[in-house]
Formats: sequence, C-alpha cells, structure tokens
Amino acid sequence: MNRTCQSGLLGLLVFWICTSSPPLPAAGFDAGKSPLDPWWTEPQPTRISLTLSAEAIESLRKDPRQNVSAALREGGVDYPDVRIHLKGSIGSFRPIDEKPGFTVSFAKSEAHPLFHGTSKIHLNNSVEDPTYLNEKLGTLIFGKAGIPAAQLRHAVVELNGKSLGMFVLKEGFTREFLGRYFTDASGTLYDRDSTGLQDDGVTDAAELAGLGELARVTDPDEQWSKATKLVDLEEFLSFMAVEVMLCHRDGYSLARNNYRLYHDPATDQLVFLPHGMDQLFGRPGFPWRPSMSGTIAQIAMARPETQHAYRERLENFVTNFFDVPLLTKEVDRTAGLIAPLLAREEKSSFAAAIPDLKSRIARRKAFLVYELGRPEPRPLAFIKGEASLTNWIAVDAPSGGQMAQQNSVDGRPSLYIQAGGLTSASWRAKVLLPRGAYRFEGTVRVKGVLPLAYGSHHGARLRVAGQKGENGLVAERSWTDMSANFTIDAESEEVELLCELRARGGEAWFDKGSLRLRQLRNVPVTSVRDEAK
Repeated sequence: MNRTCQSGLLGLLVFWICTSSPPLPAAGFDAGKSPLDPWWTEPQPTRISLTLSAEAIESLRKDPRQNVSAALREGGVDYPDVRIHLKGSIGSFRPIDEKPGFTVSFAKSEAHPLFHGTSKIHLNNSVEDPTYLNEKLGTLIFGKAGIPAAQLRHAVVELNGKSLGMFVLKEGFTREFLGRYFTDASGTLYDRDSTGLQDDGVTDAAELAGLGELARVTDPDEQWSKATKLVDLEEFLSFMAVEVMLCHRDGYSLARNNYRLYHDPATDQLVFLPHGMDQLFGRPGFPWRPSMSGTIAQIAMARPETQHAYRERLENFVTNFFDVPLLTKEVDRTAGLIAPLLAREEKSSFAAAIPDLKSRIARRKAFLVYELGRPEPRPLAFIKGEASLTNWIAVDAPSGGQMAQQNSVDGRPSLYIQAGGLTSASWRAKVLLPRGAYRFEGTVRVKGVLPLAYGSHHGARLRVAGQKGENGLVAERSWTDMSANFTIDAESEEVELLCELRARGGEAWFDKGSLRLRQLRNVPVTSVRDEAK
C-alpha cells in the first residue's frame, strides 16, 4: 500500500501530522472515497441533547444492551429517530440513572441524515480517564504513524433535560470510517478475539478471522508462513510499536483486549485498528520489549528479524512522532476548552489529572529515549546452570517510605524496602535470556508487613514481569526461600525480574547474595506470556 497523509486529524495537529517528517513507507493506506466532515476537527466541545421516553428508560434499566428509540439534537440539527443502547465494560459501565456511556446509530436516509458523515457514534463517559484526553492523544499518534483511528470530539451531554456532564464523542467503526482509509470498504470488520461487548455490531470473535487457528500451529516456520498471508505484518509492526510506545496496556499486543480487525478485500489480509484508548501512559517505565499477549505480537517478537524491524519502527516513532512539547500544548489547549464546561464535582480531579498526564507523557518519552539508547544487552552468563543477578534499580519508591541497598538487621547485604501508606515498589533487574526454562530464586525477610486493602496480590515476593505471581510474605517472617518459574518461548528475550513489596506498612529485605537465576531441565513451568493472559 502507498503511504498518504491522512485527512481529518484533530485541530492543531493537522498541520503537524501532514507536513512533518514522512512516516515509514512500510505501513499506510490509500485514500478512500469518504472524506471526513471538517466538523470533527473543531476544537470547541459541542452540546448534545438526548430525549428518551419513560418506556425507553425503563427498558435500558432492565436490558442496557438492547437498542431503544430516541431523539438527538446537536448544533441546531434534530435527529428524531435514532437507536441507542448503553456501552462500557467492567470498569467503565454505568447504568442509565448515573452517567452512562451510549452507542447511537443513525438511519441512512434523506429524512434522517448521517451524523457528520457517520452512521454511528459513541458517547464515552470517560470515568476511567479524568482528563478526557487519552483517547484523543492516542488517535493523534496512531494517525501520525499511518494507522486508521476513529476521530473524536468532546461533548456536553444532557438526557431529558438533565446534564450528564462531559463526554468523549467518538465515531464508530462504520463503512463510512472504512471508506476514508481503504479503497474497498466492503470487507468484514471483526471484534476483538476475547469475549466482550460488541458496541459496533461487528462480527464477534476474531477466531473467525483465523487468529485462533493460527495460535494452535506449533511449528514456528509454518506459523510464520501462515501469519504473513493472514495479516498485513508491515502495518502490524507499526500498530504494535505505537501500542507499546503509548503504554496501551489494554490493547491487542499487551492484553489481547481492545482492538478491531478489518479484512481488506484489496489485499486479502487483516489490518489491526486501535480501540479503547482511555488508559494510556499509565506506566512511564513500561518496557519497550515486553512480553506480548496477542498471537501476532508473540509470533513477530519470536523472530530476530522482526524483533529488529520492530525496534527500528519504535525508534522512528519515538524520534519523529512522540513530540512532547506539541502534545503538551495540545493537552493545555483542549483542557482550557473543557475545564469551564465541567460539573463542579469534576473540576478538582480534572485540575489534578492534567499536570499528572503531562508529567507521564514527558517521563514516558524520556524513558524510551534512554532505554532505546542503551547498548544491545548481552545474554546472561551461566556457570553450571546458575547466574548471579546484579544491576538492581529501585522503581516506584513509596511516598512516606524508602528504598536502599543496605545490610539487614542481621548483617546480610540486602535490597531494602520500607513501605509507606500505599506501596507497590520493587527492585528490578533486566536480563537477556535464550529460549528455555528458568527459576528466579532468592531469600526474603519481612517485618510488620500489612497487606494492601485492595487487589489480590500482597506482601514481599519475587516475580517476573508479565507474570501474576503468588501472594508474598506478610506480617513477620524470618529468612524464607522464594522462587518464580518461567519459560522463554522466543529465540531470545529480555526479561525483567522484580523483588517486590505491595503493602501499606512494614519492611522487606531481599538477600542480594541469594538472588540468582537457575536454568531448569525437564521441569514443567508456565510461560511468562501464558501467565500474563
């Protein structure tokens, strides 16, 4: 496919996206036949009024996913007969009597016009993103990388005359959307391949698209051959690089969760589309070469040549598209338009969330620049199947606590963590390992450790990044042997090892001399990727 600068990216960044350094020619899309309505690029939030009958409200109370009839008004235009249902997953769903998210479908006729060029929109309540901006930033950067992404604006929504507050108004994955990016928009659009809502009415389960069958192929060469025919891998490398760059931990590559798939008839291949980007930049220090969950991501990262291509793609995007000053300017500009329209109870959380978002953006860029600038790691050296672990780095030092490399109370050189009131801190070391089975082991001591009041994993423990791991030591325990088993399925992979404390009080010591990695032989263990799923 030939690479073209996509039209219709939001407001201030249109010029940036279409005139800065050209994206890589490997991924991109021919211009389709459906230009974007310029309404979508206007920065000022719009206002939307929804009118539902008492019967429709009661229906949504009983069955939130069942469409009901409604009327919608925006910009002086009435849409008297739309279909509407509630949307949202476990974290974001809210019932009709609170602040629900909506999916709205518009009939295609002269009497019932499309909504600014689209037959479907989503009104996202953004309850998991107090900035209302993550989805917008994700759309901008995916667009910059040449990946089709649904456009959006902000909207103040009222229901039957009652204000529901600020929403993220996003276009649906419709034929109109596909027509902007693909010369043939008649292909099949698939939902993600995990169970979940189908807010766009797309075909459920990417199993139907062949990914399920591909995951069951055991021969690496056969799997690779099938993958190259099934998926536009050049596009996918860009898609995967942006997901990791943005720390989109709820997307396809890292969680096999929020995404869409389009089968492009023009190429007879699957194209990945980003979705559900309301939780970006959550961990600025998230590794750039993480354990992958998505089948295609696993296949790509299992081959040295595609690992190298992925790294080059990521470096290009970090250098050319991850523009912190410009993204910060966009955050400030949009936040300035949103803030005066927020409900009183949201203003304080919004005011605190905006600088935190800008800080996480800057820290994410700095982390990636530093990590990608490091020399390529060398494989860890084992002597008689064992290797000592060094180069420990303190991560997420607790507020009100401390982390230090110091002797324990009985004189052992240790990695020490004193918990604050809310602690999820760790000492971390990265190692490059060839394919095989391993055990991360060491000796741990705790005193007065109080488990967190939430979550399912507490205390001091050894863990491998990507694994859920077991509960750790709490209360008071003398020196205790601990371990975590894992496998490397790829030819080689960099793994992050954690000496971790999750607690609301207490102290933990990890004996430095005992921390080692052991090669295993003929021992059934669970892979990092399987645990991550």
